Amino acid sequence: MRKLFSFSLIFLFVILYFCNVQAQQTVGARNKYKIAKNMFYSGMYQDAEKELEGALKIDGHYADALWLMGLTKMALNKNEEAIECFKRVTSEQPKHYPARLYLANLYMALNQQEKASEQIEYYITNMPADPNGHYAKGVLEYSKGNLTNAIKLWDKSISLNKDLPYPHYNKGIALFLLNNKDDAIKSIAKALELTSNTNNTYRFTLGYFKYLIDKKDEAMKEFKYISDAEQETVEGLTSSGFVLFNEEKYDEALTKCDEALKKNAEFTASMMLKAYILEKQNKYDKAIEACSLIEKTDKNDKTATKYIEELKKEKIAYEEELKRQEQEEVEVEEDTDETGK
Repeated sequence: MRKLFSFSLIFLFVILYFCNVQAQQTVGARNKYKIAKNMFYSGMYQDAEKELEGALKIDGHYADALWLMGLTKMALNKNEEAIECFKRVTSEQPKHYPARLYLANLYMALNQQEKASEQIEYYITNMPADPNGHYAKGVLEYSKGNLTNAIKLWDKSISLNKDLPYPHYNKGIALFLLNNKDDAIKSIAKALELTSNTNNTYRFTLGYFKYLIDKKDEAMKEFKYISDAEQETVEGLTSSGFVLFNEEKYDEALTKCDEALKKNAEFTASMMLKAYILEKQNKYDKAIEACSLIEKTDKNDKTATKYIEELKKEKIAYEEELKRQEQEEVEVEEDTDETGK
């Protein structure tokens, strides 16, 4: 569900600490696995996939290769194939807990909540002191619309490791949607701090929240920082759009929005900015349409609901003003005709 503000559902903490726990593999399979691992970390996912296919032809039970294949399939957006890889990993090694978290994540992405819950509960039962299980369960609760339960689980995750940024980040999003905006901003700021201020996804959300609560000067500082640092990411394009919008360069801002939505059609901050731009251009129907997509994309996000009502009122007022002006023009023409006679 990478929707609202790049909500941290995909927890790609790529851990390979389950490597080298296998029985002796054949030399050929091990060599192909090592080559694939180097390729994976170099971003050569298709090449890594081919090497891993070779390793698994030699040894189809090679759990390390299956695990890395699952990560590779995810990187290639082959999520259903990734699921099969992680299922085979847990079949070979039931206590391969990272594979269970990835399975949970993928099941949530496919809206298979019961299967996700099964994997998460197994993880928590066997790893109760690990914060990632409670974090994942919080994501599951969020996906069900249970924001208060999600916050409690993220608080549990934080209590087990206060230095993890992503529970703070997601908690901030949930708090904002529950209208606890001051605490939401504190939580997002804490998440950013825990990344040494390097995570521009978190920085963008912080700026966006500030913009929504009318702290526009503070928001623009964040947007300018991101637009200078990242030109082609969704956050970078949307930040550039906000900067251009603030400068009243509406057509250019709209272009940035459309580019961002091509990269991620579910990034609702871009949808909201697009609505702001269309409102300024008096294109109220299109602005309402952009806002309506926000509600469809994330059922928990009600930030657009009030704005839609405002847009509808503005549309009526704008149309009435146009009619009034047209009537005045008609009356002026009639007076001119009479005078001319």
